[in-house]
Amino acid sequence: MDNADEKKEGFQDGQYRRQLEERAAELRISEERFRIAAQSVSDLIWDWDVSSGRVEWFGDIDGMLGFQPGGFPRTMDAWENTIHPEDCERVKKARRQHLLDCQPFSVKYRMIGRDGTVFHWIDRGTGVWNETGEAVRMIGAATDITKPMLADDALRKNMKELGELNRRIKENQAQLIQSEKMASLGQLAAGIAHEINNPVGFVRSNLGTLSGYVGILKRLMDLHICFVQAVQAGDAGRQSALMKEIDDLAKSEDLAFILDDVDVLLSQSIDGADRVKDIVQNLKSFARLDEAEVMEADLNECIESTLKIVWNELKYKCRVEKKLGKLPMIRCYPGQLNQVFMNLLVNAAQAISEKGDIIIETEAVGQEIVIRISDTGAGILPEQFPKLFTPFYTTKPVGKGTGLGLPISYGIVKKHNGTIQVESAPGKLTTFTIRLPLDGVAEEVKP
Repeated sequence: MDNADEKKEGFQDGQYRRQLEERAAELRISEERFRIAAQSVSDLIWDWDVSSGRVEWFGDIDGMLGFQPGGFPRTMDAWENTIHPEDCERVKKARRQHLLDCQPFSVKYRMIGRDGTVFHWIDRGTGVWNETGEAVRMIGAATDITKPMLADDALRKNMKELGELNRRIKENQAQLIQSEKMASLGQLAAGIAHEINNPVGFVRSNLGTLSGYVGILKRLMDLHICFVQAVQAGDAGRQSALMKEIDDLAKSEDLAFILDDVDVLLSQSIDGADRVKDIVQNLKSFARLDEAEVMEADLNECIESTLKIVWNELKYKCRVEKKLGKLPMIRCYPGQLNQVFMNLLVNAAQAISEKGDIIIETEAVGQEIVIRISDTGAGILPEQFPKLFTPFYTTKPVGKGTGLGLPISYGIVKKHNGTIQVESAPGKLTTFTIRLPLDGVAEEVKP
């Protein structure tokens, strides 16, 4: 080989070496860029050599798991040892399945750090196979989802606590409504007792009179029995004496009047018993605890029933005018609406100092039922309007009001998807207007 050939060959070798060095440099730069990029993202990128079991990590796997830099072993065994025991077999199975039949590899699991800290990961990867179909590598990325998972857990916990709080609020609201209802009935107790005492009093009086009548009739029956026996014995003298005794008793006790009066007394007593039964039935209906039950009701009947409960509060100073229009049945909580009507009627009566009128109007207008309860009482001062539906606000004397009647009424009407409004001025008609949708309320789903 001459010098020219040697020079040419040396030049080619040098050029080849320079190309290799340039490619190596480019590869190092590319690898460095990849490392920088991998460190700048939250994902941990991994490269597993299946045959050797070595795992190359790109990202701060050491810091995440609580090791010094380079302290976490770069092997598959070390990786699997940090997987939570309850999740490890599932992760291994998913990885094997992917390498066998190329099933997508995406799995959520928990990792345990050196200090026992639990991390939640979602791991995705893909295999690399040689020309014979044998898996040689697997490359993927693990995303730390601990914060979102903890946030989700906290959210679920908060939602559960919120649901429990909401349930307790509903229970407390129901108890408050029931307590206010019982307080209202307590204030009306004397009047209700009077309403019961009246019929009970005359029924008792009638029973006393009837007891006397029964004694007279028993004496007459005894005389008639003796007379029959005298007839059977053929004793004419005895018959004559008994006939005179019977006639004298009938005249002295006014038997004709007794027989007529018995019918009157029995009719009055039945009427009085029915009045007591109605009052008790209305009380039972009003005070019932089945507030959670939605049912169809006629609001005119609810108003009539409530009027009977509060009648003693009204009858001495109020003339009640009813203008009840024809109403369709409505799905509602009738016991709660009865309480609203009672609150408004009692308030109306208490607003009337001596004599006045209460006007009750109902009508169906469009897709609503409208109830108006008006009174000719003292009226409401302008400065009182903003506080009317504020809990515990009352203008009544101590012992006359709890300050919960209107706020609870407002809540009940709102629960029925309705509205309650008031129009008033001192010395003018005060009108509370309730509007309820015809479609009523949906029944609550019980947990």
